[in-house]
Amino acid sequence: MNDKLPAELLALREKFTATLPERSRQVNELWSILRHQAWSDAGVHALQMLAHRLSGSCATFGYPKMGDAARALEQFIQHRREQGLDFGGIERERLQALVSQLIAALLQRGDEKLPEAWQAAGLKATPTAESATVFIVDDDQVLANLLATYLQRAGYQCESFTTPSDCLHRLAEQRADLIIMDLGFPEAPLLGIDAIQSIRELTGGQTPIMLMSARTDLAARLQALRAGAANFIHKPVDFSELLKAVQHTIDRAMPSLKVLIVDDDEMITSALEKSLQQAGMQPLVVNQPMNTLQKAAQFKPDVIMLDMHMPKVNGFELAALIRQDPTFSLMPIVFLTSDTSADLKRSVRALGISAYLTKPIEPEKLIEVLQHAHHNTRQLKRRIERVTKTEKSSLLTRSYFFDALQRQLADEQRERRMSLIYLGVDNLDKLQQLYGHAGMARLHEQFVQRIADNQASGEQWTIVADLVACAMFNSIEEKTLLSRAEQLLSAFQQHPLRADGQELSATISIGILPLEQAPGSVNAAMAAVERQYELARQHPTNSVMLQQQQVAPEGIVFDPQQDLPVDRLSLAFQPIVDIETHAANHFDVLVRYRDQHDNLIPAGRFIRLLTDADKRMELDRWVLQSAIKSLESDSLTRESGTLFVHLSEDSLKQKLFLSFIANVLRSSRIRGDKRLIIMLDAQWVSLHQEYAAFVVKALRDARCGVCLIKLALESPFTQMVSSLKPEFIKLANDIPSQLADKTLSASALEPLTQACNEAGGQLIATHVEDSATLASLWQKGIRLFQGYFIQAPGIDFSRKEAG
Repeated sequence: MNDKLPAELLALREKFTATLPERSRQVNELWSILRHQAWSDAGVHALQMLAHRLSGSCATFGYPKMGDAARALEQFIQHRREQGLDFGGIERERLQALVSQLIAALLQRGDEKLPEAWQAAGLKATPTAESATVFIVDDDQVLANLLATYLQRAGYQCESFTTPSDCLHRLAEQRADLIIMDLGFPEAPLLGIDAIQSIRELTGGQTPIMLMSARTDLAARLQALRAGAANFIHKPVDFSELLKAVQHTIDRAMPSLKVLIVDDDEMITSALEKSLQQAGMQPLVVNQPMNTLQKAAQFKPDVIMLDMHMPKVNGFELAALIRQDPTFSLMPIVFLTSDTSADLKRSVRALGISAYLTKPIEPEKLIEVLQHAHHNTRQLKRRIERVTKTEKSSLLTRSYFFDALQRQLADEQRERRMSLIYLGVDNLDKLQQLYGHAGMARLHEQFVQRIADNQASGEQWTIVADLVACAMFNSIEEKTLLSRAEQLLSAFQQHPLRADGQELSATISIGILPLEQAPGSVNAAMAAVERQYELARQHPTNSVMLQQQQVAPEGIVFDPQQDLPVDRLSLAFQPIVDIETHAANHFDVLVRYRDQHDNLIPAGRFIRLLTDADKRMELDRWVLQSAIKSLESDSLTRESGTLFVHLSEDSLKQKLFLSFIANVLRSSRIRGDKRLIIMLDAQWVSLHQEYAAFVVKALRDARCGVCLIKLALESPFTQMVSSLKPEFIKLANDIPSQLADKTLSASALEPLTQACNEAGGQLIATHVEDSATLASLWQKGIRLFQGYFIQAPGIDFSRKEAG
């Protein structure tokens, strides 16, 4: 195998070498556009990304001089952009010199040598590799193929992708044991980090992600680690080190399910215990069924297996008792019994049982069922988290927290009398090396509980990453903020995290940012408070840092009287999730403005500047055209995706605009009716009933659907549903909270749900407080829920959940 390996890699190197003239042309062409036609921040960013790709791939393929020239250009641009500095005068001359050096290096290849690491002496398949699948994501296809070829020769199954969205689509069909992903992509300098969260949501955090980049700065590595990356490797890639990192990362991430076996027959449980141990699981046997709840509380299993017929308590009763405990309300339960009664099967499945198996059963089948039950439950928990306000620990879900923070930042009529507190465990990289994937998961569980136990009244806490939490605190007074920080540090000192039975010698650092000093976007505010945390982490004596100076605010630089700045506009998508079928085919379309610091500003912050009705209609036209283009650009969404779009009253009042909608759909590749849903405010419809009826008919003639939003429970609105027969109805935002605090009875929904059913529409619930409120809405037949999760631009919105 070794004698063939260098020849295979040499062929890929020749293929890469053949692309160098084209890469040189791309750099030269982009630089010419910047110099002679239109200087723009987007163009400079594109030049930076070209240099970024070359800095990693050139050296990897054995051209270190080219790599050095590309890296010098990338780092110069990166430094100027991060500092908010322009490229005038001598800096423009320096930039031109670096571009010229890179072009010369690409054209003058020199006498470069094949990297010694390519020789790969002793390369052979490992036990890990023989059954492992690796996905490689890099926009440089030749480099991705090189990594895939090398890993395949080591025995791994490999697939390569040029974008994170392509990888996400494949993950919906095929499980991966490891994902290797570039840190930067043309769409955004740190898109790899943004994509980590999407992949973790899709896989339930079960697939480790290894980031690679030519960037060597500590900030990039820390961002990757906090986002959830399991490892980080640098370009140029050292292949011997790559193999070690791949095997090490996969080995440490292998899941070990904890299974509680409850059966009074000791011979059966002994056999089951051995089978599960051989499969790498952690079983715990309970032969005294009355001790089940106590043992479960101590063991904290991932799955519970129950026999049906046992002394003192049968399996059906025990499952009901388990479900009554909030800790185990979503616990996957598998029945393994010799009873084949059809009536019994129906009864136990009413309790939400994951599987009903009949003895005897083959060990392989049992293992498969247990893994599937655990996987499905993780999927359900993630779906519930997407659409609810709080987690089981009473902490806010991250999506809700960011939504609430954005509302605080966007409200210019109210003083920002709140602050962000960012708390994290230091030395995450060392902890990862010491305890691995499973150990870090246990530490994180303790961390979450410590935060929940120590949150004070009025604080809103969320978990933003592994061993990192953030809170909105109702004060901007320095003395109060520092006092609260000291209380938190003291709490972790008194009750430290524990690993392998020992107290963890890890330190805690805290960064604080008063919101009155924060920029107006969530990403920028979080970056600012994280910088304070970094200062505290690096400080030799002070574990708390408080922002003292105003952060540079974002700016909306377009003139409302000039053309709409479409180059700075982008779309985001908010899923409407079907909890029952796992599907997320419906998306609320949101518009964002990207300021000069790459902060994404929500519509509420800039639409108010569009005082002219024509400008608001121009924005609506851009949103419609861009949304349809996004929908039709991907084969999956083109077949099944549905977009919900807000339009201004100015657009709805214009009959020509309704014709424009029909023309956009007619000229698109979208097939089928009601793939575009126009949202109409119920109050507006109530005030303009005759014209609203005309609008609804015109939309249906254009093959669109209608969604009434902010629908209250009063009788006039129920009658509106009966007359207009909308395809979708969004409940008013305050209804779930009224259900949660018992000021509204679930029975009050019945007239509306009945009218909705008779009209053939579907109800959508938003702003759901918790899983208990979700359950009451579920019992009323509501299956569609919209939470607080918003998918970032740059990552394809057509996301399906695996399994």
